Amino acid sequence: MSPPWNRKRFLTTAAAAVPGLAVLPRALRAQAGPDGAARSYGETGGKHASGTDAPVAQLPPRVVGLRTDAGNFRFDPDGLVIAAGEKVIWLNMGDFHSVTAFHPDNGKLIGGKLPLRIPRGAEPWHSGMLGLTDGTQFEHTFTLEGVYDYFCQPHYLFGMVARIVVGAPHDGPGTKPLEGVPDRVKARMPALATVVGAARRANEWASRFNGVLYLIANGQDGAAPARHLAGALAADERLKRRLGGATRSAAVSAATSAFVEAVASGTDYEALVGLADAAKAALAAPGSQEQG
Repeated sequence: MSPPWNRKRFLTTAAAAVPGLAVLPRALRAQAGPDGAARSYGETGGKHASGTDAPVAQLPPRVVGLRTDAGNFRFDPDGLVIAAGEKVIWLNMGDFHSVTAFHPDNGKLIGGKLPLRIPRGAEPWHSGMLGLTDGTQFEHTFTLEGVYDYFCQPHYLFGMVARIVVGAPHDGPGTKPLEGVPDRVKARMPALATVVGAARRANEWASRFNGVLYLIANGQDGAAPARHLAGALAADERLKRRLGGATRSAAVSAATSAFVEAVASGTDYEALVGLADAAKAALAAPGSQEQG
């Protein structure tokens, strides 16, 4: 069994996993409550986006990974559907990244112009440079419904972009054709129909796998959240239909079980990331195009 989890070990292994990472990120900041203690994952009730009966309070949080894989800069997952009033957490998993809204006010960050791609009246956020000057994680609560497109400041020209749909898309700026941006940015922005349709469940569950990694990185127990994740995922009947058959469902189940067992046994971070990625790949296997 590997030694107990701690933040220093997380950062060391994360840095080692990313070739060319020259500067070790600052210590991972726990999401502290009023007493300074790290928050537990069980803070809110209700049902999660996949519509199963497992309460959100028993699931790990929604976390988007900031990834650098062999020169491929990406948000993991690159699309999410959430409800108004919910928050998303971003976790830097290596290199230097930002989480920055497509808003004209943020154009100065890329030395040019940016189109408005979030609902009118919504806050144009910018995380700062995660992994360099502003910690290694960032969170934002979304209050207005609509489409929110965002990008990574240092990797904008590489097409590191993503989107979040809060509630329903409505008829806001993010629903219009993406214009006034480099071709690579346009090519890598996930299609709105995919985010709210075929990829919705796979992306939701991918964010929950990342949530387990986030909890462990913040010194919390990941075993119980991982078990709740596995149980809720197994109960997602619409996901099973989207996967298109018993073979793909079995692959998801096997990959999830391997991840849960590894979390329980204290497997090191790099190996856990690989197991989580295997489960996400199984979830993203092509199937039916069921909506919602």
